[in-house]
Amino acid sequence: MATSSFSVPDTIHSLRQMRDLPYNVGYACGELLEHIVPLVSYHLEHDSNFRNNNPKASVSTVEFASAVDAQLKHARDADDVSGKFADDLLADRKERKPRKKYLEKYTVMMENAFKAEIKEKLRDMFLKWTPEQTRMFNKGLDRRLTGTAWSVYPADNVVLQADGSDWAVWLRGHCDELGMIEGKAGRPVFDKL
Repeated sequence: MATSSFSVPDTIHSLRQMRDLPYNVGYACGELLEHIVPLVSYHLEHDSNFRNNNPKASVSTVEFASAVDAQLKHARDADDVSGKFADDLLADRKERKPRKKYLEKYTVMMENAFKAEIKEKLRDMFLKWTPEQTRMFNKGLDRRLTGTAWSVYPADNVVLQADGSDWAVWLRGHCDELGMIEGKAGRPVFDKL
């Protein structure tokens, strides 16, 4: 399937403006990533020309929601599924199957496009951060995606290191390892919330 390019320059600019607050950058990236599933889901409840409302986040989502809608329209038209899907509450299992298939397909597509955009456009900023700033970014992202607050986070940036993995899963694996070291040393594994 040919895809249109996913680009959110104003969102990237907003994230760059927060560069001295890496926790906030991570948290905002987590917010945007979390909004993808509901944006895709709601889009499928309408025809492909539909425009989502802008979800609430710590950065403006006007451009982000529009970019998701444009990417979804392009993909749905290419897949010849431009009409609205059956309502999950009113449809039987057979009628729900196509919606579930495309919800999964488009969610993965949008998450990958968003992650690639963040990695490409913020890479230089991430590489300039100190290890402590990177830990704070990882902490903000993890806090938003999982609600967890480990006492120690990796000094490697999840965006640059996860290589197609789920960011929350990558963080959990690395934080588990660091947490075991902290626990063996008698230090707390989690921050108090």
